[in-house]
Amino acid sequence: MSMAEKEIVDRTKNEIAAGGDNIPPQGPKICESGYFFLSQQINDLRDRMDAKFDKIDEKFDSMRKETDARFDKLNDKFDYLQRWTFAIIVTVVLGFVAIYFK
Repeated sequence: MSMAEKEIVDRTKNEIAAGGDNIPPQGPKICESGYFFLSQQINDLRDRMDAKFDKIDEKFDSMRKETDARFDKLNDKFDYLQRWTFAIIVTVVLGFVAIYFK
């Protein structure tokens, strides 16, 4: 440490030591009010985020219902196509059997 830095450190220590003990500390009140303000901001942020996530959950639920409805329609179409294909195959097989035994 240079001489100037030592001098600054010594002066600072002397000023701190010379400070009167009869002055009430202002730190805790400032810290308490700062903590209260910070906690209010955190609570407000939490509430807003919860509300936004609730909206997102509702959107996902509605999308899930729409997707389920579409898949149900698709399943119905596949069931119809399976019945139709089975009927055609049975008809063709019966036609070949009829031609074979004619």
